[in-house]
Amino acid sequence: MVILLRTDSDPHGIGIFLCYHQGSISNHFRTLPNCHRVGISIKDVNRQALIPLSALDGNRLEALDEELSTIGAELRDTRNELSLMKKYSSKAEIEALVFGPNQADDLAAYILCHIARVKEG
Repeated sequence: MVILLRTDSDPHGIGIFLCYHQGSISNHFRTLPNCHRVGISIKDVNRQALIPLSALDGNRLEALDEELSTIGAELRDTRNELSLMKKYSSKAEIEALVFGPNQADDLAAYILCHIARVKEG
């Protein structure tokens, strides 16, 4: 069974994904290796919609970067997302994609596109 997790492109959203994918103390280290992140990516958002990282975000980003350095190549996309956050010192929320009269349709199309990528990969 494949599990799809929709998160924002921020350190906390990535952290939540990693808790499910890699396991954590609070869930007794149970892992869900078939969990895939289908959340927003910074590269999909207009730069004006990006939100500056707070000091707390920056600290969490550094901790995640260190954690990911010990994980294999299967999380390359997640590592790339963290690199983009660092590069732009910004984060993005899913709401940044929702603009215009067809908001629900635009968001659904975006998520379906990501689901299709999971199926292909």
